[in-house]
Amino acid sequence: MAGGRKQYLIRKRPQRRSLAALLAGLCLVAAFAAAGSTDAVAGEGDRRILLLSSYHPGDPWSDSIIENFAAGIASEVRAGLYVEYLDSRRHRSEDADEILHAHLRRKYRDLVFSLIVCTDDPALDFLLRHRQELFRDVPVVFCGINNFKPERLGGQ
Repeated sequence: MAGGRKQYLIRKRPQRRSLAALLAGLCLVAAFAAAGSTDAVAGEGDRRILLLSSYHPGDPWSDSIIENFAAGIASEVRAGLYVEYLDSRRHRSEDADEILHAHLRRKYRDLVFSLIVCTDDPALDFLLRHRQELFRDVPVVFCGINNFKPERLGGQ
């Protein structure tokens, strides 16, 4: 230690972003391959992905998932990414669910999505309640689900 000052070597923890981006890209490629009919509906280059985020912009968890997912899409798949925030930590009423349902129905009535991604339990629960009306037959990928059991999907 020169001059009585301590020097510290700060090592950053390895970033999980590249792994998350890779996994997101692989999930997308697999989902698009499994849903071959989407090409006929959307056409090459017109793929649209809707990401339903359970929380709000600025939430570190949500922001991290969206950032890494977008990076995975940019590097692996040509698709437009649409993000909707459920803001479920701050708005938990039945009215909020009904308002969001009506909003998404109007907003996306003329768009066809190739894939829907749900992050965390509130987004998956919302989608399972409203999928048949809003996004029938669109493949779904989800992450961040606590204690997941296949029965939760109820045959969807």
